Amino acid sequence: MGKGMDANYKRFAYNSNNIIRIATILQKSLNNGKGSSVEMKEVGKYIMHYIRMNLEDCIKGLKVINNNESNNSNDDRLNEVIHTLKRILQDVKHIPKAYEYMVGENGMVNKAMLMTLINIDSEMTSNLKLLNNYITSVKDTYMNESEIEELCFLTGEIELNIKERYELLKKLEFKG
Repeated sequence: MGKGMDANYKRFAYNSNNIIRIATILQKSLNNGKGSSVEMKEVGKYIMHYIRMNLEDCIKGLKVINNNESNNSNDDRLNEVIHTLKRILQDVKHIPKAYEYMVGENGMVNKAMLMTLINIDSEMTSNLKLLNNYITSVKDTYMNESEIEELCFLTGEIELNIKERYELLKKLEFKG
């Protein structure tokens, strides 16, 4: 992605061409063990944008549900989930850029570390998509206790993914 593309980045963030490009960059790095920090920076930027957008969508959806709910016992649980997602969003905004640091000075990529990072981010984006779809499906209905438990479970999984990502980044700092 060139310098002129930054202005239009958000508008085309979900473009399938970007997804294919990201997958191509990652597959190339995994296959030959080499990478460009510029390309990896693009990968990290896209993935973090995708994660932030999904978290914001989840928070908005839960606020709509919370405003529609009339049961006070569920309000507290929903507020707790919203608060947790807001905290996760703040954590995500401060996550160091991981992909560009996967590339060493000589252009070599630690394949094992890169694969671990891809797996963590893949799991996190899948959990976010599940949470977002779940929120959309229950948005117009009254939420019972099991549905709120499901929201709590998915939020906990996303929080666990963030912690795994931080731990991997700490390993990178000690090796770098």
